Amino acid sequence: MICCPQCRGKDGETFIRAALSDLQVFPDGTESLGDHEYTDENDADCTCGWRGKVRDMIDDEEES
Repeated sequence: MICCPQCRGKDGETFIRAALSDLQVFPDGTESLGDHEYTDENDADCTCGWRGKVRDMIDDEEES
């Protein structure tokens, strides 16, 4: 599960700016349904104030 590097998904909702529609990543790690392909280069931001790229986000599964 990827999450915001600032709040780690605990204090906000993260949005990935995808090609056709915005993808919302909820605090529990689930993603909104629909067709949402994205790469590490897509913009992402969180309601906690963080802004960056998908590549900047934290993958909790890799840290375990």
